[in-house]
Amino acid sequence: MAAIYGFNYPGERTYNYLGNNLDLYAIYKSKLERSYNNLLAKYGITVAERDAFYLDNLKNVAANKKYLHIVRNKRTMKKIIIIGFLMFLFHEAFPQNKKKLYFLADTLQANASNPNKILEIKWTTPFHYSFIFQTEFKAPYYKYIEFSCRIDKKKEIGEVKLKKPRCRYISLKEFLALVRENTRYFNDIYDLYITEVLAGNKYRTFKVEIMPQYAPTQDSMVLKEKQ
Repeated sequence: MAAIYGFNYPGERTYNYLGNNLDLYAIYKSKLERSYNNLLAKYGITVAERDAFYLDNLKNVAANKKYLHIVRNKRTMKKIIIIGFLMFLFHEAFPQNKKKLYFLADTLQANASNPNKILEIKWTTPFHYSFIFQTEFKAPYYKYIEFSCRIDKKKEIGEVKLKKPRCRYISLKEFLALVRENTRYFNDIYDLYITEVLAGNKYRTFKVEIMPQYAPTQDSMVLKEKQ
C-alpha cells in the first residue's frame, strides 16, 4: 500500500492554460484521480484502511525517515507528471480514430518477371503475406518498405470477391509520399487496406501493417598474420 502513497496528488500547478482554453493541469489531475480510484477498487482498499495505514507507517514515523520519504515521493510525482504530460501530447497527436487508406495492387503485373517492378507480393514467412514496395528513399535503412498481414499459409487466405470494392484508392505516388513522411508512426496514423487484382477479374483485400526495419549489422573478422 505504501507504493501508491501520494499517487493521487498531481503536484502544484506550474503552468497555466494552453491554447483554446485547454487546462492541461485539470485534465491530468482528473485522469490521475480516476486511475488512483480504479487502483484502490481493484485491490479492495477502502479509504479508511488507506488512511490508517498512512498514519501508522508513513506519517507517525521519525522525522529523518519522513523527510527521506517526502523527497523520494516528490521525485516520483515529478516523473509521473512528466510521463502523463507526454502521454497526453501523444494521444492528442495520434487520435484513436485512424484514417483509412485503400490501395489497389495489380497482382498479375506485380508478380510478373520484371526486374524493374516496384511491387512484389509474396510469403515472407509461413504466417506473413507481404506487399513489398521498392522505394527511392530509405525507410529507414533499406530502399524498400514491407506491408504484411498475419495469415496461416495452410489455410484459405482472404475472401475473394467478384467485384472490386468501392473505395477511394490512392495512387502509388500518393501512397509512397505518405509512407515517406510517416514511416515511423504509419501504423499509429493509418489503417491500410490493400486490394489485390486476381486472375478472372477477382479481388481480395487485406488489412496490413508496416513491418519494422532493423539496422544492418557489420560482421568483421580479424586475421592474425602468421609469424
